[in-house]
Amino acid sequence: MKIGLEHVNVTTRDPQAAAEWLGRVFGWRIRWQGSAMETGFTIHVGDDDRYLALYRPPFDLNDAETRYRRVNGLNHIGIVVDD
Repeated sequence: MKIGLEHVNVTTRDPQAAAEWLGRVFGWRIRWQGSAMETGFTIHVGDDDRYLALYRPPFDLNDAETRYRRVNGLNHIGIVVDD
């Protein structure tokens, strides 16, 4: 197996709109969507091997401090490696 990028997880205010835009621009498809940690919501959009996880947290994203810390923030990157 090659070492490589498997996914990237980011916070967004509207995962559905972001997934639709990414689908139009890159030809990606929704691989999965549903409940996420802390009662948030996530959509995985990408191809068969890699995806972008679009996470919406359960709290209000309109607060200025929350927006600065959370919206469009990089949460984590998943790397695939041999065991």
